Formats: sequence, structure tokens, C-alpha cells
Amino acid sequence: MLKECLKLISEGSVKSTKDIANKLNISEMEANQFIEQLKQMDYLKKDGSEFSCGGKCFGCNLSNCPTNSFMTFSLSEKGKFYLKKL
Repeated sequence: MLKECLKLISEGSVKSTKDIANKLNISEMEANQFIEQLKQMDYLKKDGSEFSCGGKCFGCNLSNCPTNSFMTFSLSEKGKFYLKKL
């Protein structure tokens, strides 16, 4: 399941843990756990710094974000290498 999660992230087809949960038919809590595991395995890296929209969510699909602040991640070189081997 971690592999499928990593693949979704690499394809850019998910924007949140809720998207991951829906696509993998799991709970959001499980999706968060997968993200944490992938970070610990160094397959994901944090993109730049924390993003904050300042509450200007015009047309944003994350407009219901409770904090108006979230972290974004991308595949690390190790994560990209792992997916290439599949």
C-alpha cells in the first residue's frame, strides 16, 4: 500500500491525505501514517517551506483547510529511484 501511495504522489493526482484515502479506499488516519512512513524512509521530502494561503482560497480545492497552512511534499531522489525499479 505504501508503494501505491508513493505512486499517487509522484503522479500529482492527489492534493491531500483525504485524496489519498479516497483513492486507496483507506481512512485519512491511515493515509497520514503512510505519509509519515514514507518521510521516515526518505522517499518524500518537504518542498521548500510551509505554504500559507492567508485565507485567500479563491477557487482552491483546499478552501476548507482548517489551518489555512499546510506542508507540501515531493519525491526525494531515493523515492524516484525506488519507483523506477518497479
